[in-house]
Amino acid sequence: MNEDRHLTTQLLLRGHKVTLNPHGFVATDTPTTLSSYLRQQVRWSRGIIIETIGYPRIFVRRHPVLLLATVRRFYIPYSIAVRTVTYLQYGRTSNETTLPDIALRVLLCSLYTMFRDGHKVSMFLYLCLSQFFTYSLQFPVLLWALVTLLDGTWGTAMRNAHQRKRDLSAWRQHVALLTFVSLWIGLFGASLLKYLGSILMPGHGMLFSVLGFLSSFCIVCTTLVLNY
Repeated sequence: MNEDRHLTTQLLLRGHKVTLNPHGFVATDTPTTLSSYLRQQVRWSRGIIIETIGYPRIFVRRHPVLLLATVRRFYIPYSIAVRTVTYLQYGRTSNETTLPDIALRVLLCSLYTMFRDGHKVSMFLYLCLSQFFTYSLQFPVLLWALVTLLDGTWGTAMRNAHQRKRDLSAWRQHVALLTFVSLWIGLFGASLLKYLGSILMPGHGMLFSVLGFLSSFCIVCTTLVLNY
């Protein structure tokens, strides 16, 4: 299911060093739709959870940064979820972070990526949006991976016509995941629009929450249906 992740774990346990080369070019088969991207991310998250639970001794033998990165991988999505629901219910923001803090983080990470990988300045907006896109989907992906931890199916299909046809015929298997993601994005959009509404039109939080939920939910559902 995640043979590359398992291979990495085995190499680290045997004392080998694994590094990242951001400038490497390889041929691979990537998801072409939002639906297949979500299923790929769920499969990857299952692998991370299984490797973390199955081989805890790796954190003792390797650099503490590995443990920090793993904890961060699980903490941030659930932290975002708790803060989103809390804000929708009580209208209170977290004392740990603010919207300017988040915006500054996105800007700094995007600048770092742009200069490190040699992107053009015109790519800066896309890099910022990609972080927002990634973090908004982390919670439903991680939670669904935990719920379906024992699901050993591959999840995504290749791009060739035969595999795509099989994938389309199996859409019923993925309705629950896609519905869950759509509902979460609806809540995420509701909290974001509620926050903006509190600045532009104080006292209309409920109206902005409803509009945010409906618009976000409908946009994601439409995107999933048209690009399954």
